[in-house]
Amino acid sequence: MALIKCPKCNHEISDTLKKCIHCGTSLREKKIIPKKKKIILLVLVSLVIISITAIAIFKFTQSNNKNNTINNNENSNTTIEKDDNTTNSNDTKEDISNNEDNTSSDTSKNNQPKEDKTNNTLNNNKNNDEQKNNTNNNNNTTQKVIIDATKNESCPSGYEYKESLSSTGRPCQKMNIINGNISYYCLLDNQTLEGDKCKSIYTSKPVGGQCYNGSILNNGVCESTNYTSASTRLSCPSGYTKYNDTQCYSWIYESANINYSCPSGYTLNGNKCEK
Repeated sequence: MALIKCPKCNHEISDTLKKCIHCGTSLREKKIIPKKKKIILLVLVSLVIISITAIAIFKFTQSNNKNNTINNNENSNTTIEKDDNTTNSNDTKEDISNNEDNTSSDTSKNNQPKEDKTNNTLNNNKNNDEQKNNTNNNNNTTQKVIIDATKNESCPSGYEYKESLSSTGRPCQKMNIINGNISYYCLLDNQTLEGDKCKSIYTSKPVGGQCYNGSILNNGVCESTNYTSASTRLSCPSGYTKYNDTQCYSWIYESANINYSCPSGYTLNGNKCEK
């Protein structure tokens, strides 16, 4: 058993009583709910109402968005169908127009003389041949690669190549040696040249009427003869230079033999390489 307060007189009474013993107020008709519980119930009820309202608004918004999307798609499909119909209509008109043009063209062609048809055929064939030739020429021009060929110079047998002479156009040289013209002469005035010898005559008085040391009596005078080698003088022809005591030399110049070569895969054409 517990004590409670009467809601009318605020006296404490037993909770098993049906009426207040002080004021006679019935206790079974109303149950006393504390204020805190009332507040909590109000808050819970408010939260439930707010949640339900928010969910309803959210669903309503989603439904409107879906309807708008569907309507937009239907409108776009309708526009596309209209465009297709319009295009088909235009195509039909063009086909009709083309058919009329073809019909009129065929009629005019049938009315032309046979010679005109033959000339047109020949002209068309000629134009086709020219187009093929132009195409082939363009292809050849596009595919052809041209580079400078490598220049190679070589000299004839017996000649030597001189880079310093390349600017003259005759860079190959060879020494030409010939025998020079040799002349003899004597150094002393009292000598006489005989061939390649110089003859010297010495005189002396006879002794007792006799000559000695191989000398010979000639007109009362002893004469002895002595031969020595004559001195030589070398002379060279014009354009030659003394090479030694007996020979002369000159340079002979010749043009080089020129040939061209190409790298692997190229074909030589003059002084160019092509592929």
